[in-house]
Amino acid sequence: MTTALVLTLAAILVLLLASAFFSGSETALTAASRSRLHHLAQRGNARALLVERLIARRERLIGAILLGNNAVNILASALATSLMIGIFGEAGVAYATIAMTALIFIFAEVLPKTAAIRNAERIALTVAPVLRPVVAVLAPAVAAVEVVVGAVLRRMGRRETGKRLVPVADELRGLFDLHA
Repeated sequence: MTTALVLTLAAILVLLLASAFFSGSETALTAASRSRLHHLAQRGNARALLVERLIARRERLIGAILLGNNAVNILASALATSLMIGIFGEAGVAYATIAMTALIFIFAEVLPKTAAIRNAERIALTVAPVLRPVVAVLAPAVAAVEVVVGAVLRRMGRRETGKRLVPVADELRGLFDLHA
């Protein structure tokens, strides 16, 4: 194996791990019990407080996670395609597409999301310190995307609705019903 091949394979592996991190983080942070995290934050858990702060700006958080996840998936796929074209010629495009679809789907989407659903609070508390700077760094790009999306939606005749309209009492009733 040449050094370039080994480095490319290592880069693809690191990018797949980053994708798994983003996918699992998104699921954990959206599936974690807000009431349990709030309780932990009230008892002085700094990570729970950090999770609450991240979740408070959900659109910004999800936007940063999606931007990061898409960037690493596209880069990993581009590297794999380049590598496979070098080995198999033009047929390498098909091989890379099949291989990366399987690898991303299984190891960077389904596996981390399944693990995150099963351990949402623990994983949310673990990933929050890493996600905080990622969200901060990607905030300008996410804001730009939100402006573009808002403009496209307005052109399509959609108006922004602002905050959720579900009354707090209804949400609390739902929490109690779910707990029961």
